[in-house]
Amino acid sequence: MIGFIIIVFAIAFIASSYFLGVYRKEKRLMKYIPAGTAAVLALFAFIKALHFPKGLDDLFYLPFGIIMLIIFAISITVAIIMELVNIKKYK
Repeated sequence: MIGFIIIVFAIAFIASSYFLGVYRKEKRLMKYIPAGTAAVLALFAFIKALHFPKGLDDLFYLPFGIIMLIIFAISITVAIIMELVNIKKYK
């Protein structure tokens, strides 16, 4: 189940990075927005899980933070690969 969630989120973030990179070529940093969003969500989840625990209800935030950290790694990798491909294409 967690693998399916990671795959769904990864596809969504990769697709948004791709479309932002393709359709907003004049603004090179647009493709990094999904990675930044995933990083902020992971940071929020880790802070919430570690510093404000209220019982077992907040146990959700730690796996969510790990999932978002994986999504961040995938999304930033795709954005960097797109950047390298664009640099090679325009030189």
